[in-house]
Amino acid sequence: MKALSKVVVLILVACSACLGNGNRAYAAAEDAVTYQSDIEHTGHAKLDGFNGQLKLLWTTNLSGPISYPLIANGMVFVTAAAGQSTNLYALDSTTGQQVWTANIVGKNPWSNAAYDDGQVFVVNASGLVQAFDAGSGTMNWSAQMPGQWSFSSPPTASDGVVFILGAGDSGTLWALNEKDGKIRWTDALSDGDASSPTLADGLVVVTFACDAFAVKQWNGEVIWTLYSGCFGGSGSTPAYFDGLIWYRDQSLGANWEVNAKNGNVKRDFDADLIPAFFKQTKLSYVVTLTSGALQCAPVGGNAIWSFTGDGQLTTAPITLGSYVIEGSGTGMLYVLDQTTGAVVWSANVGAPIPAPIEGDQNQPLTGLGAANGVLIVPAGSQVSAYAPM
Repeated sequence: MKALSKVVVLILVACSACLGNGNRAYAAAEDAVTYQSDIEHTGHAKLDGFNGQLKLLWTTNLSGPISYPLIANGMVFVTAAAGQSTNLYALDSTTGQQVWTANIVGKNPWSNAAYDDGQVFVVNASGLVQAFDAGSGTMNWSAQMPGQWSFSSPPTASDGVVFILGAGDSGTLWALNEKDGKIRWTDALSDGDASSPTLADGLVVVTFACDAFAVKQWNGEVIWTLYSGCFGGSGSTPAYFDGLIWYRDQSLGANWEVNAKNGNVKRDFDADLIPAFFKQTKLSYVVTLTSGALQCAPVGGNAIWSFTGDGQLTTAPITLGSYVIEGSGTGMLYVLDQTTGAVVWSANVGAPIPAPIEGDQNQPLTGLGAANGVLIVPAGSQVSAYAPM
């Protein structure tokens, strides 16, 4: 049973030199490297020449439900359920043809991946981490994470380090060398489910039902902890944008904007899934899906538009140039004007576009992704690529 409290208790650990070497300026990444596009999980992507209109490049069917895409070096990387294991596919981004495939053996049909510096890093539900050469599919190394037995958090990789989160006996966060898989540092946490590590200007942040942690990216030193007065439950992936950690506590059904430097709660926000973000005329905006309605609001302000589509919107939104991308359980894909919410293009992809289910080990975590000239849409066991007209 969960003991709930309306009081948010902050436990602050002494913070000297809280922020590391990050300080990435806000910009859409050239590659899609993890869940919600980037290491901050902003859902903000770049597609050169995109004016709101799309054309279908290719569609291919894989072995089962498909993950969010990684997009880099002219290829698309996805994992897909295959019986009681998963497959990792490397697809040509222009044609959809398989360049290489690797079977990811595991106890459950769940695995998810991250990309950095020419390698694809995959973790399965048992905590086996494998690194593959992105071009050839050669496995460079594998490492079994010790002491935990339940893994449902997608990895994040940056600056030569892969961040892995596992659960079973409370939780553990590992930092691994990208070159050889050796452990750089380890943090013991109270939880470890369903939270892809978010990088926030030198910090690594993970969020769970009832608590959240921020540690230094370089050595794992705990900087702040946020405890919300309850016990148990799963986690969710936070986003980092505009100096804030966007934390969804699925146990309490509450969401908070948290100061990334010190863990202070600034205000509430409404969202059922991870938000997406963009900046326009010096203002910051957040796009959320709440109770079937897609909404856009300036950070800290009221919604400027709302969109319900066909009544079955499902995906975590992404932002793409001056547009918002959203999918539906009917298979509809929508491109909306960021300023007005008006539909500027839509099409049916031919299969239902599923919602991301964080913590579900029966299928990879899914989502939309865009980079390198293509928008990738997983829909059931089908994946499709669209390009600007």
